[in-house]
Amino acid sequence: MSIRETDPRLIRPAAAVSSIVCAAAFVLLMSFAQATQPEVVPSWQPPSELALGATGWAMTSGFALLGLACVLLFAALRGQPASRTAHVGRYALLVGAAGGVLGAVFPTDRWDASEPTATGMVHNVAPVLLDAVPLAAILLGVSLVRRSQGWRPVRRWLWTAAGLVVSAVVLLSVSMGILLPQGGGLGPDVPIGWQARGLLVAVAAWVAITAGCALAVARTSHTADVDPVPADTAGAAR
Repeated sequence: MSIRETDPRLIRPAAAVSSIVCAAAFVLLMSFAQATQPEVVPSWQPPSELALGATGWAMTSGFALLGLACVLLFAALRGQPASRTAHVGRYALLVGAAGGVLGAVFPTDRWDASEPTATGMVHNVAPVLLDAVPLAAILLGVSLVRRSQGWRPVRRWLWTAAGLVVSAVVLLSVSMGILLPQGGGLGPDVPIGWQARGLLVAVAAWVAITAGCALAVARTSHTADVDPVPADTAGAAR
């Protein structure tokens, strides 16, 4: 039975470039928010609390841009899924994008809030939705390489980026399992802040690297479509 392949010529380069810009902007904005809010201790306070301070607009904008980066990567990968697995991976990007949007629209509660608010409870859904991005990394990393000759030259980049984001998820999950007290609750004795920040950076990095791979594949496919000038024709022209 023949295997249906992807069509790299359908990749949208403009969307890929925009996705890279948005992912990089997220990292810069989160770094700016942290640098300008020293009262938020990065070793244990979650990065979402950066949206509550004086420069909270930076973290809020960053979350929105991370969601937009996922949407743009979804658009950039048009025509690439050639299997159900790949389609699931591509649409998982939209689930991850919803996590970024929720994180931006619904601020978190402070770690020491006595009672959770409705806004804070909605915000708590955002990290769960963002976990769809590592799933997309695994599914797309396998299926794109398997279904297209054009994607195989960039497979090391795809797999390295996927390994990075999956490792970040595992590190945060294990840290939470070990450090969180029974019944939950954050505090100075639960140092998981850097792991949470690392996961967000890893998600942005995976989006940017995958978008960069899409650009490389698109350029290669367009170059291959250009017929070289025959040697005898070039000689006659001279």
